[in-house]
Amino acid sequence: MLYELKRIFKSLIYKYKYKLNYFRNNYFNPTGLSIHKNTTIYNSELNGNIIVQKGSMINNSILRGKLLIGHYTSINGPTTFINAKHYDIKIGHYCSIAHNVTIMEFFHNTDTLSTSFINKKIDGQSSNLDTWSKGNIEIGSDVWIGAGVVILSGVKVGHGAIIGANSVVTKDVPDYAIVGGNPAKILKYRFEEEIIKALLELEWWEKDLEELKGIKHLLSCKLDIAVIEKIRKELNNENQ
Repeated sequence: MLYELKRIFKSLIYKYKYKLNYFRNNYFNPTGLSIHKNTTIYNSELNGNIIVQKGSMINNSILRGKLLIGHYTSINGPTTFINAKHYDIKIGHYCSIAHNVTIMEFFHNTDTLSTSFINKKIDGQSSNLDTWSKGNIEIGSDVWIGAGVVILSGVKVGHGAIIGANSVVTKDVPDYAIVGGNPAKILKYRFEEEIIKALLELEWWEKDLEELKGIKHLLSCKLDIAVIEKIRKELNNENQ
C-alpha cells in the first residue's frame, strides 16, 4: 500500500510539474503582472507591468519594467536580464532567447555631471533622472537570440531573425536576417526574398501550438514556396 501511494504521488508531481515550477524560487511583484496559467517560470524575478502569454517559459532570468512576452517564447538563463525603464520592450511569439542575454532599453546619462545614478543616491529619486532612452525595443516572432547577446535601446528586430552569440545590436535588424558582431552587421538572410515575403504574409506565429500540430508533417521540410503554400492551405483548412 505504501509503495502504491508513493507511486501515485510521484506521478502527480510529474503531471503537474509546470505548476510546481511556476511557484518555485521566484520573486514576483504582483502590481501589473499578467501571467497566463499555462506558463512555466522558475528561479526568476518579475517586477513591473509584465504580460507573459500562453505557453512561454522563463528560466533563471530577471525581467523588469513594462514588458510583453508573446506566446510560446522561451527565455533561458542563467543571467538573462531584460529591463525597460522609460519605454516598452515587446517580444513576439515562438522566440528563443539564450543565457546571458541583456535587453536594455535605457542608457546612463553622459552629458551631465555624473554617469552614476546620482539623483537616486542623493535623495532616493527615480533613476529615470539619471538615464535616457532612444525608445521602445521591439523583437518580432520566431527570433533566435544567441548566448551573450546585448540589444540596446530603440532597436527593432524583425520576424525570423537570428542574432549570433555575443553580438551587440545597436541598429534595426531586418526580417529573416542573420546578424553577428559588435556592432552587429548583416551576414546573410535565411531565405531568398520571395520566401521571406510569403512567410511574412503567412504569419504562422499567430497560430496556437495546437493548430500547428496539424502541419507537423511539414515542419521538417526544406522550405520553398510550394511547402509554404501547403502550410497556408492546411492552416486555413482549405481543400487540397
